[in-house]
Amino acid sequence: MNAACCFGKAGNTKEAARAYKKAFLMDPKNGALFQNFWTVYGADKKRQNEGIQILKTLVAARSSAALPLYYLGFLNQALGKKAEARKAFEKVVKSKEGQKFSSAWVRLGEIYYKEDGDEKKSERHMVKALEQNPRDEKASEFLQFLATRAKNRRDMTRFVEIIKKILKYQPENGQVWNHLAWHYHSRRQLREALKYYEKAVKFAPNDAIIQTGLGKAYNDLNENAAAEACFKKAIAIDPEHVDALMNLGWFYRKHGKLEKAKALFERILEIDPGQMRIRRDLEGIKRRLEK
Repeated sequence: MNAACCFGKAGNTKEAARAYKKAFLMDPKNGALFQNFWTVYGADKKRQNEGIQILKTLVAARSSAALPLYYLGFLNQALGKKAEARKAFEKVVKSKEGQKFSSAWVRLGEIYYKEDGDEKKSERHMVKALEQNPRDEKASEFLQFLATRAKNRRDMTRFVEIIKKILKYQPENGQVWNHLAWHYHSRRQLREALKYYEKAVKFAPNDAIIQTGLGKAYNDLNENAAAEACFKKAIAIDPEHVDALMNLGWFYRKHGKLEKAKALFERILEIDPGQMRIRRDLEGIKRRLEK
């Protein structure tokens, strides 16, 4: 491996190819060998075409191995060779070894979405990535993106389906539980929403957005002490979280605590002077206090 790296850095592509091939055949699953290869040929744009030729030599030497195809896909992507990249990644996931490469499934999912506009196929590949590696953040984030697209199209059945698929593999993802809670809250299924908000808070206790959502659910259920506590906790997490400040202000106004509401609305306008609704609410409170 060291010899291959030295030949590569010296610009002797022919000898580098021989050395990489020899090391590869000794251990086709040696990830360090390919990381070494990437530092020489992947990071330097001027040498990426040389790298592709070496990888093709390795693929020809053992076509069942996944790593040469995997790096071949990345190099082709870096050079803008979309068809070649797709072909390489497709071969990766068809191999027994490569089926475990979650990032190859993610790359294919992105390709099917961006190049083919095939959301369903993209979704299947992202889910496959999570099946191989439940911690794959790119797969989770892309699935959340697809869920958001479904929500924007008002296809809520698909939205919930995708969210639940993520949670199958990431049951401790607070942000994703929050998406599900939002869905039921928006449909006024408050007890169901509350159940999911509580899961979201359990796994993301320091998220001001989630704390505020939980507070709203409690508020809608007239569980006043719990609602106030959640809004206060959200503000403690993020003192400039306008939604929490706003909802706590409305909560105080509703319960006749006008001075507290006034202070919160004034604070909001210091943070965001463009909040016209709050400006009007503040003027209304001032008139009531003057009476």
